[in-house]
Amino acid sequence: MAVRTVVFALALGACSDPVTTVVVDVAYDETWQLDELAVTADGVRSSVAIRGDVTLLLPDSSAGHELRIEVDGLHAAESIAHASTVVTPVAGDEVHAPIVLAPLSGLADEGRALWDSSEPPIKLGPEQDRLCFLTLVSGTFNSDTSTVSVSVVDGMWTLAGSAGGVRAEARCIRWSAAATGIVMSPEAQWTQGQGAVDMGPATNQLCVLTRMAGLFGGATDLITTRVQDGHWLFGGAAAQFGVAASARCLAWPESLDISFSEEAHWSQGLPPQSLGPTEDRVCALTMITGAFVGTGERVSVVRGAVDWIVDGTSGTSAVAANARCLAWKN
Repeated sequence: MAVRTVVFALALGACSDPVTTVVVDVAYDETWQLDELAVTADGVRSSVAIRGDVTLLLPDSSAGHELRIEVDGLHAAESIAHASTVVTPVAGDEVHAPIVLAPLSGLADEGRALWDSSEPPIKLGPEQDRLCFLTLVSGTFNSDTSTVSVSVVDGMWTLAGSAGGVRAEARCIRWSAAATGIVMSPEAQWTQGQGAVDMGPATNQLCVLTRMAGLFGGATDLITTRVQDGHWLFGGAAAQFGVAASARCLAWPESLDISFSEEAHWSQGLPPQSLGPTEDRVCALTMITGAFVGTGERVSVVRGAVDWIVDGTSGTSAVAANARCLAWKN
């Protein structure tokens, strides 16, 4: 394999001296015959010629904050390769961000992004070729305005929430729809007092949580996607007020070697629970419950060194979570 490297820079605050810069080194297989690169940083998408140096300007405010950079390799105006990375620019300095493009074939874990209530919303990438979902929720959910979500805003997946000590992490899974026929469902919403939402057959489909909202005071406050009688059902229960959630599903044709795992359960007092090896799978939260009254309350699904695990922490009571994984063979 012949490898070619293209180097370009993202300059933050063009008028400042010295300039805050991220230098992106993109490597890819030369036999792909790429025509150009499409670079998305801080929600801004730009084209970069394969031959030549390009500087993209971003605001000074990006310094000191995680910056997600996505690079698509294009041939005949079609994206055939992709990679992403997260880097933290340093004010007045140069930071290097190496990226190795991978061919778009089937599914790929796009990595995680972490947000807390002191930060602005985080853009995770375009809507059309990925599903993003919650993998960590933490903090104080004590009113009907308490919320965290990963949703589509102006065509971009965006991780955000309310003020007041809440925190969330999201992951995205990306696919090549033209090659595989993988499709994402519209967002479904549920609020307390509403019956369960039927999300469709459980065969060849996984449904996961994308929003958590409301006052979570104990075991009787919960949100979930679950399999029952051959269908995915989405809903919850509430003894408090304002409890609500959103969910989406990812479906695939029977011809593909894709499946979802059994559900793993973690609750206070239990050790971290394994969801299987990290290779060729990505995992998401499918149930959240308990008394979320401060920063000590957390549930998460984490890609460990060997296995995916679901776990958490709590200084209150009844905090628990379920998770499932989507597994594939590319």
